[in-house]
Amino acid sequence: MKNNLSPECALLRDLLLFEQWLRFYFITEEGEALVLRVPENVALRVRENAPDLADLMDDLTGRQLEAADALAVVFAAAAETLGEGGPAPEALFSDPALQAELDLFHGWVQEHERELDEKLYGFRVWLQRFDDWQAVRSPG
Repeated sequence: MKNNLSPECALLRDLLLFEQWLRFYFITEEGEALVLRVPENVALRVRENAPDLADLMDDLTGRQLEAADALAVVFAAAAETLGEGGPAPEALFSDPALQAELDLFHGWVQEHERELDEKLYGFRVWLQRFDDWQAVRSPG
């Protein structure tokens, strides 16, 4: 669970999950490429409701989203937030607790894909539903 992560890993977790949320709803095929296209009304809501994530959204929008490239953008956003002298996002990424959390998240998305696909749920709603799901799975 998120509260088992260090604050730095929790920050990276949220950035990584946000990138996955963007990818889930807003990836488009353009020729052979997968490109992130966030509608302006959604971008505006992100800027209003999650200003801490807006720069990452802007950095990813319009890009071809190869997994390694997206990860590099997320790492750059994390490094900027963590500041000079903070832990390297690449090192945080290998944290076993963070990896377990990411594995759980991917399982949650797969398990709930049909429901998530029915309408556009905000990112904070995704986080809350994921956290609630985890709490039910591992009480105590």
